[in-house]
Amino acid sequence: MNKNIISLLLVVLISLSSIQAGRVLESDSQGSCYISQCGCPGSFIEDWCSSDSQLVSTWCQEKEENCAQCDGVWCSDDDSQTDEDQEASEPEDQDQDQDQDQEQDQDQDQDEDQVSTNGTCFIEQCGCPGEFKLDYCNETNVLPAGFCQENADNCEGCAGVCR
Repeated sequence: MNKNIISLLLVVLISLSSIQAGRVLESDSQGSCYISQCGCPGSFIEDWCSSDSQLVSTWCQEKEENCAQCDGVWCSDDDSQTDEDQEASEPEDQDQDQDQDQEQDQDQDQDEDQVSTNGTCFIEQCGCPGEFKLDYCNETNVLPAGFCQENADNCEGCAGVCR
């Protein structure tokens, strides 16, 4: 069970990394919102976490209160800078995968525009019930309640898909 959860979180992080590669998160705040399973840069909880482990939703990034509603953890900019400096020396070889992920995201964005606001927001890599993409996916693979579940736009910003 724990192995499936870790695998699922890794898939979510990969998605967030590919989405974030095409976006620049700008905020007037003094911090950033990271996935709660990772914690803050400089003291990440899991070894697969990186500066790309931020939630991509601009609403979640606006302030600490919003971040908490997105099931994130608020980290000061000083923590983020430490990890980014460390990662700057690491080579990146995923450009082709990121391009493919961005194309898939654009296709899914068009589909999500037609979704009712009363749907449920599922983790993008799993998809929706009846069309799960991975063996370990099931109906429990939903994003946290609150902001991500409010509407299709919020769901997309949280790297999810609605049904």
